[in-house]
Amino acid sequence: MMFDCAEDVKRFITGGNARLTVRSKKTGKHYTYKISQGWDHDTNKRDYSTPYFVSVLCGPDNESDYMYIGFIPQAIEFKLVAGNKGKPGADSYKALSWVLKHLNKGEIHDQLEISHEGSCCRCGRTLTHPDSIASGIGPECSKHF
Repeated sequence: MMFDCAEDVKRFITGGNARLTVRSKKTGKHYTYKISQGWDHDTNKRDYSTPYFVSVLCGPDNESDYMYIGFIPQAIEFKLVAGNKGKPGADSYKALSWVLKHLNKGEIHDQLEISHEGSCCRCGRTLTHPDSIASGIGPECSKHF
């Protein structure tokens, strides 16, 4: 499901359980990222005080072949920071940094497609309502934003 609004993408990223794919219309190259937030096991709720941890798909298994590349700190402006194992020189890191820079300007670059897999960015349930599919978040989870 393709995003057409930068604000929807930003909200999707901050859902705590997001998977999105970015694709260059110019080159056709694409990367799939998993962006998640910490979980407080004592309260069984998302820990909103932690940063958003970013991994990139690096193998054939869409569920488990993700490699950690960095994090997005708790801030108004989205910025990717390399973690200990992150490689800021990697194309996947540079691509997401570039995407975040444009999202901070309130735009999706015209040579870029950003999509999600049809699951809620907060709880992971399959989305079925057209409005939920467009925004990437279900009606119950959207109440938490």
